[in-house]
Amino acid sequence: MNRFFYFIKSIFNELLIIFLLIFIIHNFIGKVDKTLNSDGVGYYDYLPSIFIHHDLVRYQTNQHLSPEKFKRINSLGVYLDYKDSKVNRYLCGTALLESPFFFYTCLKVERSGELSDGYQTPFQQSIYFAALFYLFLTIIFLKKILQLYNCNYYTIVTMQLLLVLGTSVTDYVNFDAGFSHIYSLFSITAFIFFVKNYLEKRKYSDFLISCILLALIVLIRPVNGIVIFFIPFLAGSFRKLWEEIVFLVKNFGKTVSGIFIFAGVISIQCFLWYLQTGSIFINTYDDVGFNFLKPEWFNVLFSYRKGLFVYTPVLILAITALIWFAMKKRYFELVSWL
Repeated sequence: MNRFFYFIKSIFNELLIIFLLIFIIHNFIGKVDKTLNSDGVGYYDYLPSIFIHHDLVRYQTNQHLSPEKFKRINSLGVYLDYKDSKVNRYLCGTALLESPFFFYTCLKVERSGELSDGYQTPFQQSIYFAALFYLFLTIIFLKKILQLYNCNYYTIVTMQLLLVLGTSVTDYVNFDAGFSHIYSLFSITAFIFFVKNYLEKRKYSDFLISCILLALIVLIRPVNGIVIFFIPFLAGSFRKLWEEIVFLVKNFGKTVSGIFIFAGVISIQCFLWYLQTGSIFINTYDDVGFNFLKPEWFNVLFSYRKGLFVYTPVLILAITALIWFAMKKRYFELVSWL
């Protein structure tokens, strides 16, 4: 019983923040009934496709010869033509994190005797609760990260409140709860914590969990993989960074095991691609990409089309850290910030 109360006490602030967000959504922003829309359908549809409609396996089926098998997926607008088949443009990482909520809702709907297509109101609501749950885990890991940097209690609570109530999080747990954003936020925050914890304590379990989380990050949204380039700055100094590189080289066997775990998690997507098309690797984003010769710095930061400082102006406060690092001549942290 004492352990239970200690556990509740340890997450009490996070529970309060989530309940505050729920209160604001239901009483001021407005709770929506449909959380699966647009891109969110693509991220999620692996689950109803496999477990309800049984139409994921299409690699030996020609869409022109068997139009009935493709009727449902053609209506969703998230599948691309690939050879004679169709492939989901989006990766499966978000669906993996949504799956516990999906399975629970399947059982609930089945007990009620309803016919299930995976998109009824109970499923829409389950994605809302999934987003809230992973946001809850996010602010717990955020607290753990800040504690590793010796931040005080009031700084931690302020950062948690600013993240939950001062950013687009309020949209991505409600209107667009099916999108990948909250799931990316959770997996990246957890990844940063375990990497930082590993760098400080060198616990092998932290290293393996970091490898799993990095694979999950890529499975949620491939471009998120650039978070790997932040790892050196979590070391805290150039000297510490070099020590960790030497340690990984000397313990090459453990390093390789982490690589294999990463590859194993990534192979889930390869298997799903194979079932859909017969190919184990597909670039479903080949029609979109980046033009690195034409940067859009101003638009990324200040455009009305999702400009970072326009829609999340609270982040302008972070610029003060850049100035402070420069004044204190803390150049490693300055480069990390950039």
